Amino acid sequence: MNREAAIKLFWRDKCTLIVRDKVVDPITHITNFSEKIVAEEIPCKLSFSSLSSAGEGNTAAVSQSVKLFLSNEIEVPAGSKIVVTKRGKEYLFQRSGLPGIFLYHQELLLEAWKGWA
Repeated sequence: MNREAAIKLFWRDKCTLIVRDKVVDPITHITNFSEKIVAEEIPCKLSFSSLSSAGEGNTAAVSQSVKLFLSNEIEVPAGSKIVVTKRGKEYLFQRSGLPGIFLYHQELLLEAWKGWA
């Protein structure tokens, strides 16, 4: 088994990539937008880690870092909605930055989905 196949053995989650697509009504010529699935059932791994830092006074601020691991052959369009299914539960995200591209995979930092811009 090669390294790429070994890494992907740990990817038990699935993700769907959705973009906002322009649709022009042929009668009214009004442009509306609809969601369009560009890829689905993509094997991936969703990773959560909590980070705490010193806050003001006696409180600590806790934040969560969310990272998605997937094949570097998959292009995640900027501004796309990412739906990840992990252990039967769906999570909605958006990409927060450029992917880290590695030899066998890519890593994306994600933010909670806030809606279409």
